[in-house]
Amino acid sequence: MAKFDVDAGKFWIFFLLTYTNAFCITALYRMFSALCPTLDDAIRFSGMALNICIIYAGYVIPKTQLLHDSIWFGWLFHLNPMGYLFEAILANEFTGRTMKCAGSMIVPRGEGYDNFPQYQGCVIASGTPGNLNISGDEFIEAQYSYTRSHLWRNFGVVIAWTALYIIVTIVATETISFVAPGSVILRFRKSKKSKRVIDANKAKDEENAGGLAVTDWLNGDRSGDEVEKIIDSKTVFTFKEIEYTIPYNGGERKLLNKVSGYAKPGIMVALMGASGAGK
Repeated sequence: MAKFDVDAGKFWIFFLLTYTNAFCITALYRMFSALCPTLDDAIRFSGMALNICIIYAGYVIPKTQLLHDSIWFGWLFHLNPMGYLFEAILANEFTGRTMKCAGSMIVPRGEGYDNFPQYQGCVIASGTPGNLNISGDEFIEAQYSYTRSHLWRNFGVVIAWTALYIIVTIVATETISFVAPGSVILRFRKSKKSKRVIDANKAKDEENAGGLAVTDWLNGDRSGDEVEKIIDSKTVFTFKEIEYTIPYNGGERKLLNKVSGYAKPGIMVALMGASGAGK
């Protein structure tokens, strides 16, 4: 729809560049998340950085104006990975393309002039007298100072910026701590003591549930008087042997097949399943 060249090589280069751009910006966001103490600060700086990258990429303001027309902070173009990628994408698309000059851009034009195309020219960058066809390579070089020879160099520059963002993120994650003084970080180690604590908590849960562990219920142990005691309790929300059938392709399909369960007061229960499973 954008009238790009239908060329496999150009498509895959375009795909590689756009994917690299997404990866680079993601690394930039993660760097700010590692450097900022709160989510609000990280979002604020990330949004500001993205706006700067877009404004000084050479699209909103052309590269030639950024670097030669005393644009405020135009030098940020050299520090902007999106600027390098934009040049690479533009050069990749215009390389090898020949564009026909539009009628409104031909001079001189009018009655009598069209019979002498050797004296006409296209009033566009890189246009020459006697030639109404414009080379894509010559156009972007004359208009924007872009060239196809910088494509892979720019790709390498973006990879370098991405690596820098990742390195800063790693260093910040390892060295900067936003935990308030006096705070305690609880860590669990896999040891015999921790196993004893887990077993003790499990036994306590079994005692509170009337002798039936939740894990036993989930694992299919639904027999015995203890189950009936839970099902008949007035203080626990229960459901027992629920079945649900729907019409399907001229027949029926059973979504729920004798499903039983319970939800204790004060306990959060997650009812999970795929879409259409009968939740």
